[in-house]
This record gives sequence, structure tokens and C-alpha cells, in this order.
Amino acid sequence: VHPDDTKATRKESEILLAGGRTISFANRYRHRDGSYRWIEWQATNVKRGLLYASAKDITERKKAEEEKQNNLNLLTALINSTPDLIFLKDRALRTILCNDAYAKAVGKPLEEMYGHTDIENGWLPELVHGNKEKGIRGFENDDNDVLSGKTIHNPYDPANVDGEILVFDTRKTPLRNASGEVTGVLGIARDITIHKKAEAILANSQKEWEATFDAMNDGVSLHSPDHIVTHVNKALCGILNMQKHEILGRKCFELFHGMQQPLKSCPITAAKISGKAEKAEFFESHLGRWLAISVSPVFDDSGNIKRFIHSVRDITEHKNAEKKIKKHVQELEAFQKVTMGRERRVMELKAEVDELKKKLNARSS
Repeated sequence: VHPDDTKATRKESEILLAGGRTISFANRYRHRDGSYRWIEWQATNVKRGLLYASAKDITERKKAEEEKQNNLNLLTALINSTPDLIFLKDRALRTILCNDAYAKAVGKPLEEMYGHTDIENGWLPELVHGNKEKGIRGFENDDNDVLSGKTIHNPYDPANVDGEILVFDTRKTPLRNASGEVTGVLGIARDITIHKKAEAILANSQKEWEATFDAMNDGVSLHSPDHIVTHVNKALCGILNMQKHEILGRKCFELFHGMQQPLKSCPITAAKISGKAEKAEFFESHLGRWLAISVSPVFDDSGNIKRFIHSVRDITEHKNAEKKIKKHVQELEAFQKVTMGRERRVMELKAEVDELKKKLNARSS
């Protein structure tokens, strides 16, 4: 017997000798090759001095359980490594997994959130169901779109945190099983409250505007209607790995795409046509990064577009994390199917053992 299992084995033996039963007791025995194997025992004290026992090697099952736990620990460490809110919901829109940042925003321990809906977890009903008059799409509306197979990006997703309404940039994608069926919702939300407030500060003094402009984490710039960059903040200089003077006065499609004309999917071109804010998300091979770009037109008193606010976010890590999370969730779902089948077989074997015990008792009597 493995040294770490000696005490438990002796205790179980004492229970048996006293007339008790052993159900699914597991300990480790040394194999002749020197390794230790996990053995699961079923035993009963038939009569004084006579024990009836059956044993099963469950080493592979133990290894699988250990692997599952390692995967779960890896997934937990991964989702807790970011300040973004990460959460998983089932088809009934109940929280089944989330990270520490999400739990902190809700103000509840993780274990109290699982199995409950957004409203049950404390999110305001108006934010969950939506309010068209206030421009609030609502968590549930986005979730239901995802359950239909869509990938949703909500750049203005308000949520109540610590008694304050914060604004999040939220992306939601479908969770699928091995058959491709949608089983739930994966959501990742980033707090952009400061970014939104910064947009409102643009009407303030030039000095305040410049200070706020450079304090933004996202790469922000101002463009003329013909794509010329007229203002740029420090964050964008970092994304492009260029100095301000190397950027100002140049066409944005030269800087971001290394091209001599706008892309067909250019959000500035789209905003010229729609007169509204436009967004685009793509992998830019010229920079080797995933970028999320949003463009908002600014109008003069005559209603003509005089400039564009161009915001860029490097979402490369976000994309990589999303891919890893999906992979681990799929692996855990596949493992769950396998373990459920094993557990069903164990129950069948238990039933067979009980039947044999009955026959043995009948013969003894």
C-alpha cells in the first residue's frame, strides 16, 4: 500500500471487521514494475472472519481526473490573468463560469453566482432586458442573438458596478459542442468608461484635451475627410511604432495597411456614406496584429463632416485568449461525456455486485 494511503486503509479495514461495508474505497498498491496503481474496492463483512470483496484498477480514470483538474486550473489561471470581465452562460442564460474580475464587478463570491441568471446575480433589469429609448440593447438580447449562432460586438454595454453605471465594450460568441450545436455564450467585456468620458471632453480647452488625449489607452487620432491624420495620441504612436511627426500629415491607409488607397471595408469610407459611427475588426499583416477600429464622424454647423475620430485597439491578446478559452471549454465538454459514460458503467457493476451478494447470502442461509 502507498505510504500516504496506509492510515485510510487501516481505518477502512477496521470498519469492515466491525461488520460495516466498503463502497468505492480507493487506495494505491505498488505494481511489480515499481509503479503504484489505484485500486477501487467494494467489500462487505459476510460473517465473522469472512470478507467478500471485489477490486478494480482505476488508475487510468484517476489520471483522466487529474488531467481534467489540470485543464481546469489552466483555464482558471488564464481567465483570471486579465482585468476584462469573462463569463460563460448556458442556454438558459445562467452563469456557469466566470473570472474573478466578473465576480468582483457583481460583488458576489463565484460559488454564489453559478446557476443564476443576470438579474438573480444583481444586474439591473433595465440593463438586462434593454431600453431602446436610452439606447441600451440589453444583455439578454445580445445573448439570444449569440444562441442563434451569431457573434456579437456591443461597443456600448452599460453595467452597474459598485453603485455606478460603467460602460463596457463587450464581445460575445457562441459556445459549441463537438457536434457544432450552440450550448451557451462566451462573453468578454472591457471597461471603456474612461474612453467614453474622454470623448465627451473633446469640447474642453485645448490643454485639457491634449492631456486627456494622450492619457487614453486606445490609439486615437483625428482624420480629415480625405484620410489625412491631423492629430495622434501617444498610444497610437506605440501601436504603429512611430513618432508623432512621422504620422501627422500622412494617409491612414498608408500607415495601417501599407497601401496607396483605402480598403474596401474602410470604416471612414463607410462613415462618409452612412453619416454614422462605423467599426471594423481585422488582422493587419502589415503590423502583425489584430486591430479593432471605430470611426465617428464630427459635423460642422452646416451638417457637413469636418473630421473623423479614429480609435484603434490592439485586440491580439484578446483574440488569442478567446481562442484558448474555446479550446479548453471544448476539451472539458468532451471529457465530461467520457466520464459520464464511465460513471454509468460503475453503477452497472455495483448493481451486479449487489445481485451476487444477494445470491451469496441466500446460499449461506
